Amino acid sequence: MGCSQTKSCPDAAGSVQQQEQHQQQQQQQQQQQQSSLTIAQSGSKGQNRSKGQNRSMGAAEGVLPIDEWGTNSIPSSEKERSKIIGQILIQQRGASASSKSDLDMSIMSGQGSSYTEELPLEQVTRPRMKKISRLASGHGGMNFVKQYAGKHDFKTGVPDFILKAFDPAELQAYQEIAFSRDDFGPFIADCHGQVSALDGAAFLKLSNLLTTFQRGPHVMDCKIGIRSFTDAEVSNTKVRQDLYQRAIALDPNFPTKEEREVQACTKYRWMSFNDQLTTLSKLGFRVDGLTNSGGKIAKAELQIPRSLTQIARCIIDNFLPRCERDPERELLLMQDIATSLRTQVQELLQVFKTSNFVRSHCIVGSSLLFAVDACGSHARVFWIDIAKVQQLPPGIQITHASDWVLGNYEDGLFIGVENMIRCWEEVERLLEAEAQQPFQCTV
Repeated sequence: MGCSQTKSCPDAAGSVQQQEQHQQQQQQQQQQQQSSLTIAQSGSKGQNRSKGQNRSMGAAEGVLPIDEWGTNSIPSSEKERSKIIGQILIQQRGASASSKSDLDMSIMSGQGSSYTEELPLEQVTRPRMKKISRLASGHGGMNFVKQYAGKHDFKTGVPDFILKAFDPAELQAYQEIAFSRDDFGPFIADCHGQVSALDGAAFLKLSNLLTTFQRGPHVMDCKIGIRSFTDAEVSNTKVRQDLYQRAIALDPNFPTKEEREVQACTKYRWMSFNDQLTTLSKLGFRVDGLTNSGGKIAKAELQIPRSLTQIARCIIDNFLPRCERDPERELLLMQDIATSLRTQVQELLQVFKTSNFVRSHCIVGSSLLFAVDACGSHARVFWIDIAKVQQLPPGIQITHASDWVLGNYEDGLFIGVENMIRCWEEVERLLEAEAQQPFQCTV
């Protein structure tokens, strides 16, 4: 029987409802296309783009893996691909730009503009248990995650970008460096602005400094300067039990009577104690972390060396690659790497000394990141971790080479870098001494 005018059939009502839902979906899609640039999934059943279009979108587009597979292989089926591609919405904030490349240039020019990539973090990124740009430091959790840009880095497992826990001070520092036009190009990551996950987490998008290395390079993180704390942290009276536990683990005699009663200490107390306990306050640098082919070197082991010669020996034993079967060739490789890194640090020191940015800022808490292929001669040094860098008050000038007292803003940057150069010279001297000894063949 047909349907009457006063009472609709269930099938007809369902059809009308489906049409209304379909129309709503179309309207939502049209609004989304008008308000943002949508990067949608592609595939055999999706809307394929040409290679030229893919290149024009730049690094924001591509396949992003998750832990579900735990491999670097690209999912073959459309159903699997749809799980990981998702949507990335790029919105411009603060300035107008005709393209993403223009937007990146406006960010790096220090004009104060930025953009946000909104993405479901659990779908399009894979968390790392170790930071990438500070691989040797042992910081875990979600502070750093990989972001893959396309099939090339998806296959290799080496991402083009990293997403670092967002700090507005660090973003400002990168923008000011770009605005200063200092020649930090070879030594510092490219900053691509803020990235916000749909779950509310915010990250700073940086180029991965290790993309030019083979997988699993040896990495060494060296804190630079005679102190790791800022002037503001000195007056912070908040006490923390975790820092107290870390301090007494190193020295049971560390706490004062008051600290022992509350089982806690301030951040300044912990940091100044750790600076004095390690080589930072004396030499202006300390090896904060080191990872090689055998894994991560324990922090307690890194704190044993106290002199330049002892640190140089630690670098030779743990950082420089040992992959040649011929001991003589292996030694020559290590010598070449040591010379290359020492030369690069000398070049970086000259950039520091002529930098407008360094001249007008207190450089605290930053690091030199050393990286070398586990089997090869490719070696680089980078300047990282600039979140604590602070602009000097009007009328204040510092030498970057004097002792610190509260209020003078001295950071000891030049002291640390110059001693780092001396350390690499000591590495070269020790290797040369080994080269003078006759090689013994073992069976």
